[in-house]
Amino acid sequence: MHAGLLKNSVCCRKCGAMHLARKATTWRCSKRSCDTAQSVRAGTVFYHSRLPMSKLVMLIYYFAADEPASRVRQYVKVGWRAMTEWFNILRGFCSKEMLH
Repeated sequence: MHAGLLKNSVCCRKCGAMHLARKATTWRCSKRSCDTAQSVRAGTVFYHSRLPMSKLVMLIYYFAADEPASRVRQYVKVGWRAMTEWFNILRGFCSKEMLH
């Protein structure tokens, strides 16, 4: 199963292919003269989230492990609203995959 939560590759809007930067948080154009950059979150469900990717990955893990919400909130240190919103998003992805 490929959920497609993050993009495997991105094309530079100006001149072609991009590569992941060292810290893997941005795509950078392969041509030095272009200097185009784009967040790895751009065009994904994570784009508008202010949570760090590390917390988002933990939320996904605990959701998949079916951990109780009260424990997840303590482990990940996020508020009820953020956790509930992300669990609803993840439920939506799972439902969509099961219907296909």
